[in-house]
Amino acid sequence: MTTEPAISTVLAEIWSELLGLDEVPPDSSFLNLGGDSVLAVRMSALVRRKLGVALALSDVRVEITLAELTDLVARRSAGASSGRALPVDVTRRPDPSAPFPLLPLQQGYFVGQQDGWELSYESAHHYVDIGLTDVDSDEAPEALQDALRRLVQHQPTLRARVLPDGRQRILAADDPDAVPTVEVIDLRDASEDEANATVAAIRSQMSTNGPDPAHGPGMTMRLTLLPGDRARLHNAVSLLIIDGWSSNVFYRDLFALVADWNAMLPPLEVDYGDYVTSVATLPDTDAWEADRDWWWDRLDEFPLPPA
Repeated sequence: MTTEPAISTVLAEIWSELLGLDEVPPDSSFLNLGGDSVLAVRMSALVRRKLGVALALSDVRVEITLAELTDLVARRSAGASSGRALPVDVTRRPDPSAPFPLLPLQQGYFVGQQDGWELSYESAHHYVDIGLTDVDSDEAPEALQDALRRLVQHQPTLRARVLPDGRQRILAADDPDAVPTVEVIDLRDASEDEANATVAAIRSQMSTNGPDPAHGPGMTMRLTLLPGDRARLHNAVSLLIIDGWSSNVFYRDLFALVADWNAMLPPLEVDYGDYVTSVATLPDTDAWEADRDWWWDRLDEFPLPPA
């Protein structure tokens, strides 16, 4: 049986490889160190390959720390749990530009914002409003636009568009419509009341009406320049392309690129389309069918939905 220190060493090497880190703090989460759901799936595959331990998809949370994962793998290695991983190997798609399906949660957002149902909503998106200080107002707009351009080129999901048939595809990195244009609102010479009213109007509009990747970029970004070297970054992002957890990674990378014109993000070995295409093979596996049958046998015992 592999000892816990040896397991920790192997897991640290896996995280270092996936996240491009020289050292992995044991109490920092996979997410805070730069991980996301796609990298988490690759992590699970590497754990199975290098340690012979199968992790369930529910085990591989982006919030997990190295210490927690070490404990989990040690218990699984000792046979303390009957958990098993679903057989998923994420590999590159032959054609990165080919359309691929929406995942179920994306389908829910897509259908929900069509205004065809009793509980429909206008927009499935999240909005952030970030206060900035010590801003060079002459350079900030260009630096932000350049950082966004580089990030969109780096992360294919930011270039996703939803097709009329309910599938999605990734625009080419050099497509002229791939990168959203940052709108700059210059309020440096405005009175305090005028600036506050303008910012409040922007918040109201962007928090209630978000971008729709079926008709353009899934992101709307504005930069408000204020007196006293201050600014506010307003950003609305469709939940069809970025979920709440992934937004943490997005802003971390965005500000890293803003701060350093020469910053380089580690290349992605797989993208969201590769992940979606790979998990689409799950219904063909015995493990998936066993889980389906387990739930199917219990459906008759479930209570009725609320009236």
